[in-house]
Amino acid sequence: MTEPKMNRRGFIASGLVCTGALALGAPALAATYPSKPVRMIVGFAPGGATDAVARLVAPYLGEALGKPVIVENRPGGNGAISNAAVKNAQPDGHTLLLSNSSFIVATPHAATNTGVNPVTDLKHVAMFATGRLVLLTSPALKGMSLEEIVARSKDDPSAYTNASPGIGSSNELAFEMFRRATGAQIITAQYTGTGPIMTDLLSDRVNMTVAAESSAEPYIKEDSLGALCTFGTERSEFLPDVPSSHELGIEGLDELMFWNGLHAPLGIPDEIVATLEEAFATILENEDLRKRLADMRLQTRLLRGEDFQKRVQQDWDMFGEIYQQTHG
Repeated sequence: MTEPKMNRRGFIASGLVCTGALALGAPALAATYPSKPVRMIVGFAPGGATDAVARLVAPYLGEALGKPVIVENRPGGNGAISNAAVKNAQPDGHTLLLSNSSFIVATPHAATNTGVNPVTDLKHVAMFATGRLVLLTSPALKGMSLEEIVARSKDDPSAYTNASPGIGSSNELAFEMFRRATGAQIITAQYTGTGPIMTDLLSDRVNMTVAAESSAEPYIKEDSLGALCTFGTERSEFLPDVPSSHELGIEGLDELMFWNGLHAPLGIPDEIVATLEEAFATILENEDLRKRLADMRLQTRLLRGEDFQKRVQQDWDMFGEIYQQTHG
């Protein structure tokens, strides 16, 4: 079959029409966004802390956007599966990633063959919540000062063991930053999850671990475990008797925290990114949401645009450096 011929004038006219359509495509898409329910992918199984955050935030975000936001769990590969799913999705704003910082800036350093670099392969839309990390100690170390623990570890490097939930986890790398900042000589044992860690910590089989405040608080308040410090500049309002790392004079840990953020495929139109940013700005003013996040021991904090991109890059570089120093 022979294709119909087009004269020069018709060719130019059709080219102008196509160019105009392409130019108008992104704004037109943004004007109707969202046009269907939005998938919010989470790299954790149902029931975990990040899954709980996603399921809390989703209805508020859906109300702000005017369409349902549906949480879809894609666990596996320490975030590699969920990161890849969003990287390869259509960049139309209808597939998003809600992740904690560990799966974006920490664990990928330990898995370099996944085909995804979350820092450069995703659009970082907004950070909306942060959480503190706590250095928990076993019952035998309760009441010991930082100076005593560091001094003992230097005298006997086999005296204490830190428990890590996995190579490259933010918990492990945060502890390594603490260890190097204080000069403590403490070995790390790798575990497959926090459950076995807490069992061994309670029985003094290991001596310390880094945990999220929400996980650490019950053990501290029932006095079954000790807490050497929270990482950051100030004490937590929920753990007022636990000093901050800054207060103890430990340098380099002031910005050490975990965060929750929203990410999207590269190529998503700026107008849709702006819509999502404004939606988060709106929902974070909701007192009910703020209270429910606080109940999870999360502080609301909105960071977007270049500010969020810089934070992602900063944390990536920080954890990458400490990972290389620790594991080579």
